[in-house]
Amino acid sequence: MDADNINFTQAKEATEQMVLRELHEHVCVGPMPSGAINITNLPIRQFSSPAQLMTHFLDVSHDVAKGDLDIDNLKGVFQNKAWSDLPVFMKLRGNPNVDYKTQHFIQEQSNGNYTVIKHVFLLKQRLPQTKLEAFAMGKCYEIAKVVERKALQWMLEQTGGLQFRQFSLSTERKRPVASSAMGTTSTEDNKDAGWDFILEHGERDRSQLKQLRWIHRHINKDGCPIRGWSEKLMQRASDSLANDNCLAKLITRYDLHPTFLDNIFQDAIGILLDHSLWLMGETDTFALQKKEFDFFRGLHFNKSTPALYDDGDVERWTAAKFVQGQLRVIIDNSYANLEVANPQATSISHDGFVKMIGPALGHIPSADTRAILKRSVFIVFAKGCIYYRPPSQDVRPATRVKWILKDISVDECRPRFNNYKKNGPPPCDYDARVATEKVWLEEALRMHSNKHTLQRHYSNILPDPVIKMEPSEFEDSHAGLANMCVGEALEADSLFAVPPAAPITPERAIKQEKFEQDYPTFLLNSHEWSRSLGPNTTIELSPSQSDRAASSVPSQRLISNPDMEASDEMSVASPSESHIFDFGDQVSDEAWMP
Repeated sequence: MDADNINFTQAKEATEQMVLRELHEHVCVGPMPSGAINITNLPIRQFSSPAQLMTHFLDVSHDVAKGDLDIDNLKGVFQNKAWSDLPVFMKLRGNPNVDYKTQHFIQEQSNGNYTVIKHVFLLKQRLPQTKLEAFAMGKCYEIAKVVERKALQWMLEQTGGLQFRQFSLSTERKRPVASSAMGTTSTEDNKDAGWDFILEHGERDRSQLKQLRWIHRHINKDGCPIRGWSEKLMQRASDSLANDNCLAKLITRYDLHPTFLDNIFQDAIGILLDHSLWLMGETDTFALQKKEFDFFRGLHFNKSTPALYDDGDVERWTAAKFVQGQLRVIIDNSYANLEVANPQATSISHDGFVKMIGPALGHIPSADTRAILKRSVFIVFAKGCIYYRPPSQDVRPATRVKWILKDISVDECRPRFNNYKKNGPPPCDYDARVATEKVWLEEALRMHSNKHTLQRHYSNILPDPVIKMEPSEFEDSHAGLANMCVGEALEADSLFAVPPAAPITPERAIKQEKFEQDYPTFLLNSHEWSRSLGPNTTIELSPSQSDRAASSVPSQRLISNPDMEASDEMSVASPSESHIFDFGDQVSDEAWMP
């Protein structure tokens, strides 16, 4: 197309089926040969109305020296967003405090210099020409009012040279403008036909982008009842459809099989107040598959909406914070089906149960496994049986209940489920069932509270000490201990030997009688006497009761007291004896020598 033959009308026709998109960052295009349009062909004119408010304008710098423009360095500046390194003529003067976007078009002149066209677009406000001129580095041009933005963008792109675009034109066909979010289905009959089509054929599974693919395929399909409907409206409809398929609000304990209710659920209902729940195993036995809980993604979890995760490997239960009183449920179909030697067995060993749930937990240390077992209730639906394990980090067997049915609910509840999915009325006895259910729940919680007393939860008997270490850390810290082991391998997660208990003093060795007050009183008196008698005089420390008061001449040897033996232990814990060793002056050892 020749430059002389290009006009605004042709640019408008060329962009009629195009879409103008805003880019998140600048896109570098070129260098290209000079295009069919230059600065003289653009529908622009110089500023002439100082008070006129404008949204976008052109700032053109002519005759920019080739040495002032390093093309290779300029590409790096835009790529790294180092706006301070831009050449002066590509910036705005004074760093204006307004939100704006710029795109640059650089053309080479015949004399070797460059013409830099800077397109400035204000995002949130309009400014008069006088303020815009203060920001510009070159000559300011306004765009003709009749020129649409798509046509202007197309003409700027036709200038060639080196371009750093902030907007882009795409050849995507525009969807016809609809009168509402439901497209051309304006009548009530057409709207009802669209809703019925969604209820009957709508995609409920979000995995593998199935829901999005279904939406885009049918809103663009000719003859489809939902053709032209808004994508947001369809997304909300699909989410609501997925929720209705899962929220079985009418279920009560009467809908569960009595065997499952008595042996498993009734015991677990009280534990779930402060523990998470793991539902694992066969989908044929467990009525709700994990994909049916997918709608819980993105919901705000609270006490009434439990937090459900359907992938134990991708969405670890430890990655989210717990809310007090909120139920945590983990759904995972992966488990290891173990062959049981005795089909009539009522339990399975601890090691066998850990091996069974291993595929869901992944390769984690045994310390992490014990932490999960301590905080979770496990119900595993295996082939021909159901395994139940209450929370505990101790080595204990898991309960095994033989199960040959395909579901844990009774057949009588299916009509109620179907009625609810069809948005039917609640059963006539629903209120009575709810009242009875509330009484049963309160009784179950009371029984749980009586069974699990504080003594069981908070005991002074501490478990064996367990120190979690990585293998490399264990080897470095216990290299000498490992060398002392002959033929015995130490594991990083092995339990340390329990230290022997401290020896207990037998009761026969504990002095039963009290320390008599007469003896310390006598010692104090003797201390005063010894000071009065002189340093070379000795006194008798243990006189008899008969001559204690009359004796004034001290004996030359000490008389031992039969009640005070060397092996006896002296107790000074009574309040009346606390002042014994803090009374009087200190006496040297020479004063007590015979």
